[in-house]
Amino acid sequence: MQEIVVDKKTVISVLHHTILFSGLDKKFINKVAKVIKCYKFNKGEKIIAEQYKGQDIFVLLSGKVQVYFEQNKKRFIVKELSSGDIFGEIGFFIKYRSANCVAVEDSIIGVIKNKDFKKLISKDVLIKIINLLITRLLQTDTEIKDLVFKSVFQRVCKEIVNNMERL
Repeated sequence: MQEIVVDKKTVISVLHHTILFSGLDKKFINKVAKVIKCYKFNKGEKIIAEQYKGQDIFVLLSGKVQVYFEQNKKRFIVKELSSGDIFGEIGFFIKYRSANCVAVEDSIIGVIKNKDFKKLISKDVLIKIINLLITRLLQTDTEIKDLVFKSVFQRVCKEIVNNMERL
């Protein structure tokens, strides 16, 4: 991880397209952009380690990040994130990391420190965080249902179709 300088216009542009900050007024987004510190993570570099303390929120400015759980050297990939995705928001509330995150290609990540975010937070942002958490909860619910009720063949077919849509 290496701290780098990223043009504020680029940061603001990405923030406007995130699920957390889209639709919020420009003044607020400019304030958020001012407190973000940017870091470059090389491919394969770990960004977040599950169960470690941490309350900062991350914005993926460029590159790709994989969110996963690991147990007994087996990895379960939860999601692959791309530019404009927010992660680490659960730690903001529970004070520790609930999953691992690794850069799957060279990535630039904006970090919003917990103390800075608390100073900026508004009712609109809290509602968006709640919506984000509910969306992630519903995705998890769907994955659990798939694991319980669908055969391996059905799950593999679904993954193939999902990956084809990304291309």
